[in-house]
Amino acid sequence: MCAYQVVKHVECKTAGDFIDAISPFGPHFRRFPPEHAWIFRGHGDDNYKLVPSALREKNINNLHQLARSDSLIANKPDLNISQWLAENRIICEFFSSADNSGRDLPEDSQILRSKLFETFRKLQSLSKGIIDGTTTGIPADLFWPPLEVLSLVAMAQHHGLLTRLLDWSQSSYKAAYFAAIDALNLKEKNEPSKQMAVWAIQPGNIFKKSFLCKEEGSYCKIYPVTVPHAANPNLHAQDGLFTICGRNNESVNSKVDRRPMDIIVNSEDYTHSDTDAQIFYHFTVPSNEAECVLWYLNKHRVNASTLFPNFDGSARAVREQLLQRAPHNP
Repeated sequence: MCAYQVVKHVECKTAGDFIDAISPFGPHFRRFPPEHAWIFRGHGDDNYKLVPSALREKNINNLHQLARSDSLIANKPDLNISQWLAENRIICEFFSSADNSGRDLPEDSQILRSKLFETFRKLQSLSKGIIDGTTTGIPADLFWPPLEVLSLVAMAQHHGLLTRLLDWSQSSYKAAYFAAIDALNLKEKNEPSKQMAVWAIQPGNIFKKSFLCKEEGSYCKIYPVTVPHAANPNLHAQDGLFTICGRNNESVNSKVDRRPMDIIVNSEDYTHSDTDAQIFYHFTVPSNEAECVLWYLNKHRVNASTLFPNFDGSARAVREQLLQRAPHNP
């Protein structure tokens, strides 16, 4: 077993400590030159795992309801054919709804349109035979999501639909904002969390590696997904991008991989040197510090008005001033 830890946990007691810890000038990141960019993700509940929304166990029923899956598909949720077909249909519906409304879609082309709906037709035609075990000769090039539709999937993810992408930001402060707002929303719903968190990974340190899944003898790889910012001012303001995980032998009749990203990354298969960076940082702070975190972030001009650059964002910023609380010893 390699002594190197995949995840380095950094526990902070106060909002000030938390802001210092995630700062690009703080003890964990200041030694890296600007080209060694990190990406960040905020969670209002520290128990929240690095699992995309479409792959979370608690969202299985919601996914199939949204996709209007028939009972044959919905009753076999752990097969890729069921998962892929449900996700594909949701994206097809999103595309059709946006297109019929005359909205600009990222990288729209005849190639995207044909690939999106052709994949759906193939998955649908194969679904019954795969589920009952009568289909053989499954096309090796059939997988979800194809490269051509990733920008569309990212757009759907950014606007709240269930997908297999994870949202990240290139700004630690912007990730912290979403963590704090999420923690306060949980508190308002009488579901308060004990800790909020910001995760950090260095793209160059993780996207070049393949990670072994010992139980199945397959390799996983984590890929970045970027989307044109010109058509999405919110994504641009939030410095947003996405990640997706793929397996080398994944097929429609494989089992759905629902493992968190930090579990997929296996420390025994990662060759670490003294010059390498930590794979994951996991910063936590008590959730009752969320109001103070927002106060500090506002000093950096990270608030709803700058992250949602429209009049709704400005109105949110006015309301969120009531949520901010100055620390006792700033």
